[in-house]
Amino acid sequence: MKSTSKKRPLWKKVLKVAGVVLLVLMLALGGLVAYAYWFYKEPMAESYYLSELPLNKEDFTGDFEEIHGTVLENYSLYRQKGIDMDSLHRVYVGRVAQAQTTTEYGQAVIEYIAALQAGHASTPFAWYMAPGSPVVIHDSLFVSKPGSYLRQHGFLDKDRIVAIDGMSLQEWAKEQEKYQFASTPSDRHFRALRSVFHSYTDSLRSYTVMRGEDTLCLSLPLHRYDYYPKHEPGSRPGDAVEVKVLQDSIGYMAIHTMMPPVMEEFEACYLQVRHLPYLIVDVRDNGGGNSSNGRSICEHFIRCPQPHCVSPDWTMEPTPDAYQGKIYLLTGPVTFSAAESFTLDMKESGNVTVVGEPTAGDTGNWPRNFCTSHGTWFRLPTREPRKSPQGFPMEGVNIPPHVEVHQTVSDFLQDKDTQLDDVLRMIAE
Repeated sequence: MKSTSKKRPLWKKVLKVAGVVLLVLMLALGGLVAYAYWFYKEPMAESYYLSELPLNKEDFTGDFEEIHGTVLENYSLYRQKGIDMDSLHRVYVGRVAQAQTTTEYGQAVIEYIAALQAGHASTPFAWYMAPGSPVVIHDSLFVSKPGSYLRQHGFLDKDRIVAIDGMSLQEWAKEQEKYQFASTPSDRHFRALRSVFHSYTDSLRSYTVMRGEDTLCLSLPLHRYDYYPKHEPGSRPGDAVEVKVLQDSIGYMAIHTMMPPVMEEFEACYLQVRHLPYLIVDVRDNGGGNSSNGRSICEHFIRCPQPHCVSPDWTMEPTPDAYQGKIYLLTGPVTFSAAESFTLDMKESGNVTVVGEPTAGDTGNWPRNFCTSHGTWFRLPTREPRKSPQGFPMEGVNIPPHVEVHQTVSDFLQDKDTQLDDVLRMIAE
C-alpha cells in the first residue's frame, strides 16, 4: 500500500535545520554574553563608617592579612614605584595588632592603602563632613560660595583658612597626607588641603579664618552625609556639561564628569558651539568616570584617526561633525582619571592648546574592587604600567599644560578667572 503522506520539499527541510542551528547559536551567544556580564561585572563596594565596620577585634589581623595578600597578588604598580612590600607589611601588621577598635583598625587600613601611592588604590570608608569645596591657590585655602550650613556656622565667601584645630594649615595638611590616595606628591598635598571639611571620625573642628583685617575662630560640627539636604543651596548645579558663548565667537564648554549622563548632555551642548571659530573646553572640575565617554567626546575634536591612550588597539575616528576651529583645553589638579586620559588624547592629537595647571597624575590602570571574607572593601589598580601612544606615562606623572597659568589670589578675591582670562587674551592676540 502506498503512503498517502506527501514528502516535505527539500528547501523546507533545509530551512528548518538552519532555523534550529540559528536558535542554538543565539542561545549559545546569549549564554556567553550572560557569563561575561556576570563574571566580569565590577562588584559594588559597600561603604561603612569606621565605627561600624563588620569586624570584631579578633578579626583584625586575619582581615589585614587578606588585604595584604590581595595587594601582593593584584596590585600592578608597587614594583615600578619601588615599594618594599615586606617592610610595609611589618609596619602595619604591628599597627593592626595594637588596634582596640574598628576605628583604629580602619585608620590603619586607610594609611596602608594610601601608602601604595596610587590615586586609584583606595578604600570606600564613609566620611563625616560639611558640604563645601574650598579653593586651593598655591598653598592658600579659601572658602568659596559656602552653602547654608557653612554660613550658619559663620563662614563667608572668600574667607581664608589659616589654621585648623590649633595647627597651621600646612602642618595640618602634612598630617592629613597619610590618608590621601594619590599617585603624585602634588596631588597628595592638594587632596589634603581640600579635605578640611571631611573626617573619618565624627568630630567638631575649629578653624582660624582671615577675613580682611580680622581674624576669627569658628567651630564646625561634621556630620554624616545624609544629615544634609539632598540639594544644598549654593552648591554647583548637577549638570554634567555647561555651555555658553563668549564675545559672540568663542564657545565655552565645561565638562564636569565623565559619568552618565555626560554623553547626552555633551551632544546637546556641542550643537550650540560647533560652528564657532574658537572653543574652550574646561575639565578643571572633572574628577573622571568612564574613559569610553572621554574617548567618544574626544572624537568630536580630533582631525585624524589616532589610538586611544587607555585602549591603544581602539582607533578613535573623527566624527562627521568634528570641530574645525581652534581648541583650548583648561586643566587643573582636580582633573583626574578618565578626565586625564581625555586630556592626554586631546593633547596628543596636536589639535589642542592645553592651558592651566598640571593634572593629578593618574589615568586609572584598570582599578577593581576587592572584598575580604570579613566584608572590608578596597580598590586597586590591576593593569601593568603603560605609556600613551606617544610615550607619556599613564600613571605617576602629572600631565603638564602647554601654557601653565595659575589662578591668582587677587583675581579670586575679585571673582575673576585668571586661566580663562588668559585664554581669552591669547585669542584676542
